[in-house]
Amino acid sequence: MEWNTNDWVEHSKFGVGQITAVGENLSIRFLKEGEKMLVKTAELKPAQPPSPDFQWPKARSGAGKVRVSRRPPADFDHLHDLFRASFPGGFDDPQFAVKERAPIESASAEFVTHLGRESFEQLMQQQNYADVASRAMASLQTTNLVFPMERIKFKTAVVANPSNHERFSNTLFQLLYGEADEQSRFTGYCDALASFGIPKWPLATYFWFLASRGEQMFMKPLALQRMADSVGITLEYRAEPNWQTYSKLRDVAARVEAELQSRNLNPHSRMDVQSFIWAALQMEEGKYGGTKKKKKSKSETPSPAEVTEVAES
Repeated sequence: MEWNTNDWVEHSKFGVGQITAVGENLSIRFLKEGEKMLVKTAELKPAQPPSPDFQWPKARSGAGKVRVSRRPPADFDHLHDLFRASFPGGFDDPQFAVKERAPIESASAEFVTHLGRESFEQLMQQQNYADVASRAMASLQTTNLVFPMERIKFKTAVVANPSNHERFSNTLFQLLYGEADEQSRFTGYCDALASFGIPKWPLATYFWFLASRGEQMFMKPLALQRMADSVGITLEYRAEPNWQTYSKLRDVAARVEAELQSRNLNPHSRMDVQSFIWAALQMEEGKYGGTKKKKKSKSETPSPAEVTEVAES
């Protein structure tokens, strides 16, 4: 059936909602579940609004908004120069291998050891869902990619909550090793995170990033929004993990890799692309390697960029 913007529909899982956009997929605002993006083939039935004069409540000033940096886009040539200054040998520089590549490759190898396909399948066959959750938690602690607060929330919502072990295990296994299309697998996993109360981009992309050895991108919202602006791509960012934004993230990664190669910087893998994004932007902000710009006086307030990293993760 063909759907149009503003049509009211009913979904067996999410309930009644109104279509807000029709494109490659359907964007639907559900009464109880909020905004969701569904494939056009999703099973939907025509529905009626809650009342003939129904209007969506207006958001309170500042409520539900994502604060983003208003700084101008970072100049990619400048980011390249900063990176080259720190690593003259580029991605072949020994210091880059030690400081950037080795820690991520180590975390990826450890993840594959404990939750690679064979190990994961064995745990699923044994219905040892608690061990899956524990191993996932251990993996989160091998890097500093996910903020400590988000790791605590994951531990509380998943590891310490047996009722969520099975769904987490099933949806994570499908995301990493399932045979369905990537959009369905990613959406299913993100829906599970939302049901646990932790719909966060780092948690949505961290395990896929490690399991794929960097081929699937890791989303750190502030950094990737800035890099998207730098290479002229609209990320179409929304705070809740969704396939449309993730697809755009892949476009950003491909563009960054092409820009690097055009400047004779050849990443060994997408892990190097990720490392360039994080390192170069930290260099531009004067924060790379533990160094920071001059300390603000007490009268100065944090910039939007400083508060966004925590708010958006």
